[in-house]
Amino acid sequence: MPKFTVKVLFLALAVVLTTSLGLAGGAPGAWAQPGDYPRQEQRLISQSRAASLVKQRYGGKVLKVQRSKSGNKITYRVKLLQESGRVRQVVVDAQTGAILGG
Repeated sequence: MPKFTVKVLFLALAVVLTTSLGLAGGAPGAWAQPGDYPRQEQRLISQSRAASLVKQRYGGKVLKVQRSKSGNKITYRVKLLQESGRVRQVVVDAQTGAILGG
């Protein structure tokens, strides 16, 4: 076989393989889109850890811990009875453990 024919056959084979494997772009929208795969579960601190962090910072007795979500942010609302008799609500970031407000 002449060299020219071998090159043409090799090129044709390469085109067929890339299009059949989807490497040449494929149909519009064929690439993975955001949301196509399940999101990895976020690592969160436990409710008891959030309660412990708040108790260390403010003292008193933890009355209730509630998980809440606003947009993509997950927080814990920790209700605390302080020694003064005041009830305080403290917000803790469930991913980092940072006290956001209280």
